[in-house]
Amino acid sequence: MSLNRKQVNYILSKRKKFSAKRLAEKLNVEVDEVERVLSENPAKKAPALFYVLMLLFPFLIVLLLEISLRVFDYGIDYDVFVTVSEDFPDLYVLNLELPKKYFGNSEFIPAVIPDLFKKEKPEESFRVFVLGGSTTAGWPFVYNASFSRHLQRKLELLYPSRLIEVVNLGMSAVNSYTMRDFIDEVIEQNADLIIIYAGHNEYYGALGAGSTLSFGSSPALVNLILKLQDFKTVQLITNFISGTWSLFTDGDKGLDNSETLMSRMIGNSTIEFDSKEYLNGIEQFETNMDYIFAELDSKNIPVVVGLLTSNLKQKPFVSIKENPKKDASIFFTKGENYLEQNEFVKAKEKLFFAKEYDALRFRAPEAINKTIKTLAKKYSLLVVDMDSVFSLNSPDSIVGYNLMVDHLHPNVEGYRIMGEAFFEACNKQNYFPEGRANLSNRDIDSILNANFPYTKLDSVWAELRVRKLLGTFPFVEEGKPNYLLMNFKQNNLIDSLAVKWFTRKVSHHNAHKQLADFYFRQGEYSLFIKEYDAIIKDSPYGEINYAQLIDKLISIQYFDEALPYLYKLNSLNSNDYTTKWIGSIAVNKGDYKTAIEYLTKSTDYNPNDYQVYYNLAGAYYLAKDFKKALEAVKRSLDLNASYKPAIKFYEGLKSLDNSEKE
Repeated sequence: MSLNRKQVNYILSKRKKFSAKRLAEKLNVEVDEVERVLSENPAKKAPALFYVLMLLFPFLIVLLLEISLRVFDYGIDYDVFVTVSEDFPDLYVLNLELPKKYFGNSEFIPAVIPDLFKKEKPEESFRVFVLGGSTTAGWPFVYNASFSRHLQRKLELLYPSRLIEVVNLGMSAVNSYTMRDFIDEVIEQNADLIIIYAGHNEYYGALGAGSTLSFGSSPALVNLILKLQDFKTVQLITNFISGTWSLFTDGDKGLDNSETLMSRMIGNSTIEFDSKEYLNGIEQFETNMDYIFAELDSKNIPVVVGLLTSNLKQKPFVSIKENPKKDASIFFTKGENYLEQNEFVKAKEKLFFAKEYDALRFRAPEAINKTIKTLAKKYSLLVVDMDSVFSLNSPDSIVGYNLMVDHLHPNVEGYRIMGEAFFEACNKQNYFPEGRANLSNRDIDSILNANFPYTKLDSVWAELRVRKLLGTFPFVEEGKPNYLLMNFKQNNLIDSLAVKWFTRKVSHHNAHKQLADFYFRQGEYSLFIKEYDAIIKDSPYGEINYAQLIDKLISIQYFDEALPYLYKLNSLNSNDYTTKWIGSIAVNKGDYKTAIEYLTKSTDYNPNDYQVYYNLAGAYYLAKDFKKALEAVKRSLDLNASYKPAIKFYEGLKSLDNSEKE
């Protein structure tokens, strides 16, 4: 029997809800009739665009959310390099916010080094980027003591006509994950040379194999998560999860004053030699460094990589007592015994194995150096064997506290040796530009030593940092008071300023300025200049520091001492002040050509300074250009008719002019 219109409409309207059999039962008809209606009226398929839009809809929502978050400036911009400020729109600096990407919500965020460089690389510049961890950053010392600053000062001395840019990207407690994450942006900055000294932090650095801050042992996963952190949507989700989690936990109780970044980063304090976690650290280093070297190789950027060194005389932190063959303390004791017996080769061997079997892996195992050598051979990289360099400069060829302040950070002399080692290696490979100044090694060393921008204040501050480290876990038993810090005695102004600086009651530069002012009042002008040198070398674009030093030097008539700072300030910001004083000092030195050049510039900047015109008149007079001298002194009197020196000079010039006419 045929179905009526009402039954057909019912079948078509309910076809998605019920089967043909069920529809037949409801209408009390044959199943064949229902199936015939369905076949004669096939369901219309949605257009392909509908399915495409369905698939794209979630992505469109995320895209709109991402755009909205960026418009409203949510979260953190993780650009590696950012503009310094509105005052220096042409300069880049490492992003101060960047470490947060690797340390999350931790209260321990390491500082970055404010090495500035030009956004647009000048033709005459030579640009070096230096990558690594805390040793690269120069810990525990001020940046002026780092090996990168030593290298910069030496290159500036040898290439005075070039702009030398040595940009230190080192950060404490970071490892190969961090370097891999930002290497592409580093490459974009057109470096002439890359120097890398890294590998000690593969276990306890941020995201390392044994760190408290970790996303697991898969390098691919960790690197993916780091890239996703650049998206504001991911930051929003992360912040929501961490905020929700904190509601159900006690949260981070904050940083104990006795705690250090080193102790805070320890996740697994026992990583046995050749264990799975040990091998994970080697694998992550190899994977990340292989990527870094491949990227640099593809751009033909010269790379110099240093083999790691450490303090073999540092007692092992954790020993595996259950396995005598890998008990670091046993090897260390044997090494000490051999030292007492003057058997230095055997002593070095045992101390080396004590370091290798130390289960608290703050010192990189030799496998890291082997990985560096393998990758360096693969990519034809220049290798500097820093361990051999340090051994050659150590008694009995055993690196110890002669060049180290702790388990792996060099002292001031150690950093100088590192800088020199990198310089010599690069020099032999002709990595530096042509046109080197003709200076002997003795002259170079003498100049660098005499002008080393490092003072006693810097030294005491560094001592306090070392005391804080060595007085806490893992160097002493966990929970013990830091007696090294507690026992520090403040015997003089330098000590008290260092403590204020260390406890962040005054800034680095203000501490130096307070000490400089003290020396100035005492008449110890060379020490006064030394303190300002430390500030200026640390912040070479800080115009106010030059101006403050110059004003004080001029006030005591130290014109020769002020002149080099005037030239530097003038190169940063040429104005009536700098040109006036350069020109005036040149007059006194008998350099009339320079005097006329700069005093004329000063009148261009400020045509109403009667004193400048008076000085310019003197320069012309001494250069025997009496006509221009007369014109200049007339202009001085036009601006200030009662200026007695100009009146007297004018009368003399008039009489001279009249006698010549007669």
